[in-house]
Amino acid sequence: MASVIENLQSAAQMEASLAGQYQLDVQTMRYAGIKWVSHFLKKFYADAECWLRDYIMERMTELGAELTYQADAVVYNGGVKDIMTLALKNESAVLTAYEGFYEQAMEKDGHTAHLFQHLIKWRARHVAKLRAQLALIAGLGESSYIGGRLDD
Repeated sequence: MASVIENLQSAAQMEASLAGQYQLDVQTMRYAGIKWVSHFLKKFYADAECWLRDYIMERMTELGAELTYQADAVVYNGGVKDIMTLALKNESAVLTAYEGFYEQAMEKDGHTAHLFQHLIKWRARHVAKLRAQLALIAGLGESSYIGGRLDD
């Protein structure tokens, strides 16, 4: 059970890190006047906060685990493409980690395995959305991608 708790603590750290990065990215896009990208990223921020608080920390509490984690430092990225690229990299890394956590939990704790199964599904949706946005940026160019929706 110790490895399940360690994986939950790692998941808490990853979700907190994603939330912190998205919070900075939301502010960066808002200050740049690109509100629709800010709103897009704000949903990802809200998801990370929710999944950390309502699922991961709740499960840690149920298992009697220590609720400690240290979020990674956030990184300033000025452009939309850079922000989306970093988000895809981070989301993909978390998704890969969760797949491993799921496999380990299957052997020891079905409830936690079920939680990771949902987190994998939700993170995979984020990855798909980010890939779609990056494909649009690649096809249109960053300035056309931004300019096409400035009225939103």
